[in-house]
Amino acid sequence: MVQLGSWRVGPAEQDPAMRDEVVFSMFYVYVLKSNVNGDLYVGSTQDLRERFRLHNNGKVKSTKVNKPWTLVYYEAYKSKEDATKREFELKIHAAKNRLKEQIKNSFEI
Repeated sequence: MVQLGSWRVGPAEQDPAMRDEVVFSMFYVYVLKSNVNGDLYVGSTQDLRERFRLHNNGKVKSTKVNKPWTLVYYEAYKSKEDATKREFELKIHAAKNRLKEQIKNSFEI
């Protein structure tokens, strides 16, 4: 185990090949904000960088009209089922409003 600041890094994180394997095994729930009209979009994916690129290149039907997008929030899960459950939870208006209040300063960035 290696100490990096306040983080402890185990053997998997020390080996770059293993670190990539650990990172890519996560499932992400994310919130995008449209730079055009301020709309929010909630989605989930296993590859956050690629999905963000697809949104901003107009390759996602539901978001291409309001591109470009800014990533304002994300959560990472080991389980796809947990990520999907959280995605649907955030798509409910009340939960989305609670999240907006929680991360309101991120919208100003």
